[in-house]
Amino acid sequence: THIALVDRVAHLEVGGQDSTLDHRLDGVGVGGGDGAVGAVAVDDVPLFGSRLDNWALAAAGFALFFGLILGIVAALNRGKKLDFVCILIAIIGTSIPDFIMGSVLQYFFGIKWQILPVAQYTSFKHTILPSIAVGFYTLASISRLMRSSMLEVVSSDYTKTARAKGLSDFRITVKHQIRNAITPIITIMGPTVASVLTGTFVIEALFAIPGMGKHY
Repeated sequence: THIALVDRVAHLEVGGQDSTLDHRLDGVGVGGGDGAVGAVAVDDVPLFGSRLDNWALAAAGFALFFGLILGIVAALNRGKKLDFVCILIAIIGTSIPDFIMGSVLQYFFGIKWQILPVAQYTSFKHTILPSIAVGFYTLASISRLMRSSMLEVVSSDYTKTARAKGLSDFRITVKHQIRNAITPIITIMGPTVASVLTGTFVIEALFAIPGMGKHY
């Protein structure tokens, strides 16, 4: 059956030109007669261990970094304008689906303002919009959790004790507040990264990224 398949692929023609099916089967092991299949590839680009999955990890890093920053800023400025801005960003992030966010980003940054490329994946600039679209919901969730955790730490007894000892606000925030408030974030990092990676399928189709989403 392997020989028949290879022979069929070699002679298949569409519109007078050789089919690209044999090109897409380069990553499938058809030799050896044991039916072993190698690492699947799309257009000679492996799905794992290459830059195709790096943008999803970049989205997770984006969500974690800016989510923590927004949560910390909101908690330290409780009741002020910065707090309301951070809360508004969190509400928007948790309310809008990732494919709607991706379409909005494409329209404004890619079509209207022409700052970033709309689709494809050939350079670092092409990873910015899909990373934001995928990671924005996670960013909002992390910021809300970090804000709640920081508010508990800010009013804790050891924070008051550190302030009574005359420690600077910066040292209290970094050494005592953030270090204790970040614990709940660490406990959910595993499921959070997994949700970001599995949420890339729709975005890959939206931004024409040749990754795992092409098989769904």
